[in-house]
Parts: sequence; structure tokens; C-alpha cells
Amino acid sequence: MTAALALAVLALAYAAAPAHAQRCGAQAGGALCPNNLCCSKYGYCGRSCDHCGTGCHSQCAHGGGAARRPEARCAPTTSAAYGYCGRSCDHCGAGCQSQCAHGGGAAPAKPRRCGAQAGGAACPHGLCCSRYGYCGLGGDHCGAGCQGQCAAGVASVLTRELFDRMLPHRDDAACPGRGFYTYDAFVAAARAFPAFGATGGAAARKWEVAAFLAHTSHETSACKLMFYSLLRMCDVQVGRFPGATATRSNYNYGPAGEAIAADLLSNRDMLTADAVVAFKTALWLWMTPRAPTEPSCHAVATGQWAPTPADRAAGRRPGFGLTTSILTGGLQCAAGSGRVAFYKRYCDVLGVSYGPDLDCAGQAPFDGVLRSSAQ
Repeated sequence: MTAALALAVLALAYAAAPAHAQRCGAQAGGALCPNNLCCSKYGYCGRSCDHCGTGCHSQCAHGGGAARRPEARCAPTTSAAYGYCGRSCDHCGAGCQSQCAHGGGAAPAKPRRCGAQAGGAACPHGLCCSRYGYCGLGGDHCGAGCQGQCAAGVASVLTRELFDRMLPHRDDAACPGRGFYTYDAFVAAARAFPAFGATGGAAARKWEVAAFLAHTSHETSACKLMFYSLLRMCDVQVGRFPGATATRSNYNYGPAGEAIAADLLSNRDMLTADAVVAFKTALWLWMTPRAPTEPSCHAVATGQWAPTPADRAAGRRPGFGLTTSILTGGLQCAAGSGRVAFYKRYCDVLGVSYGPDLDCAGQAPFDGVLRSSAQ
């Protein structure tokens, strides 16, 4: 079985960090929003149409309220009140026919409330509820006084600052996937897999985060948006899942969707329309063993897997290289320098050694068969 991990995410609508919503504009002495967020007419930072549309004070391009509609037409069941496809507030706001989440037309300009200040409401996507009753991530939300869903998890290993250092070009104007790779979406999705980045000692946790991001960066060049990324994840065996021979990827869409409670078989666009769903899907692939005799990448990266005599005879050894073999079915063991380069850089950023066996040269794939590449 062959798999190649890929990631495709859209940004969450939350303007994260402080426990109170970030203020801006005339209500905050003319302050601009961080991370190029829009400043709403009420002086709050965010990315929804309420922030970037009518009355927006500054940095209003994200919502695209005045953007010219593209010529591409869409069916009556797709985006835009007038049948044009796009991502601006004109497309995703009032009158949008479907797939309207990107523009966030109905998203409030103020952040989501929670906890005692909101009748005991929990935050969506596993976000922390701050002492002041606002949803978000980071120390102000998840630290002292946090009211709910406060476990640090992967955020204790990978801070926002380190994430930005690892992926410095993800929001460049020339990046096709700009705005998709967000720290908040990554951490929120990881909460569905609490063992990720939280297993073993400090070094093991850092190795896992570095390895996961190295593989996803290799598949996306740390920049590109991967539409229908699951199509490239697995070259399956006949009969493992209905329709597998027809689409070659139903084996992944089916169980991945079941695991994260999302109907990916019927709505594959969720991978590019919901940041948390897309991250959860990639993490599911990372955390899930392919077969009873094959470990998950998580088990390898955190040192939980030990080779059997048969594994040793096949040349399989613990290390980053084995995760490459698992994800590619051994197809890229002779050409894994790009993955290794990402891994080394991310280990350097996290301040941890590389560990042994960075490539999988000489390692036989677990099923003993080199399948046709999914790449």
C-alpha cells in the first residue's frame, strides 16, 4: 500500500492571540491588525465579510468586497447569487448559494464567546475558552484561568512564532495557497489527536512535529494548495473499500471521513473549504497504521515502534527514513533528499538533533511490493 501525505487548508475566521479580540482602527488609535487581517467598522480584527466588507477601516483586500467577479460561471447549486464562482464577499456573503464558508459572510465581527460568559458554551474545533469567555489559542486563552479545553498538546512544542519561522513563505503573494496554512487551524485539528506532538519526552515530541511538517511541506512545497489531496495518499489494494479500483483513493476518503466525522466521500471539497477538516485528515493518515504488521508514522516518530527480526532482515530501522517508506510505499527511498532537507531545517528550528537513519535506502516496503507511484 502506498501513501503520500499532503495538506490543503483554509484559514480559520478567528483573529487569534489575546483573550480579548484584537482592536484596531479609530477605536484603537489607528492601530493596524496583525497578520494583514482586516479591521472591521467596529474596530475588531478578522477575515470575515463583516471585517473586510462594508465599513472596513484598513487592510480590506482579504474579504474582496470590491473584487471583480471572475468570468467562470457555476451551477445553480454552487457559489454566488448571480452564478459566478469566487471567494470574495460578493460571492460568499449575502445571497451565496453554496460552499459559502470561505468568505464568512455570516461570521460575526466579534469573536466567539464561551464559558460562564456564554451560558457554559464550549468553543468549536477544540479551541480554548479564556478566563474572559473568548475562544482562541495561545497562553492568554489556554493558560491561567482557562475555562475549558485547555490542554496544551502540540502547542507546547510548536509555538506560533516557531510555526511562522518554519513556514515563512506560506502567505507570500506568489504562493497559490496563501492564507491556508494557519497555526490556529493546525493546533485546533491536532486536538482531535491528543497523542500527536504529546507522546514521549521533549525530543520525541519535537521529532514528530518536525517529521510531520517535513512530509507535508515536501508534498505542498510549503506553499501550494493541494486540491483533493487525498487522491494522492494511497494506492490501495483491490477490495479494501468500495470503489477503490475506480478512484484509487476511496480507501482513504471513507475511513478518514469516518474517523473525523466528516462525509469526505460525498463532499471532497471539504478538504479545501474547512481548515480543521483538512488538517485532521492529514493527521489521521499520520496517526493510523496501514496494516496490523505496519506501524503508524506516529509510532515510528515517537520511538514506540521496535523492529522485529523480520523487519531487521528487511533493513527497516527506526528513524525519519522509515516514515518516508511508510508514506510512499518505498517509492521515494532513493530520492528523499527534499524531505530530509525539510526535516533537518525543522529540527534545527525546534532545537533537536536529527536522529538516525534519515533515508530509507535499502529498506524493503512493509508489504514487499513497490506499487505504482501516486505522485
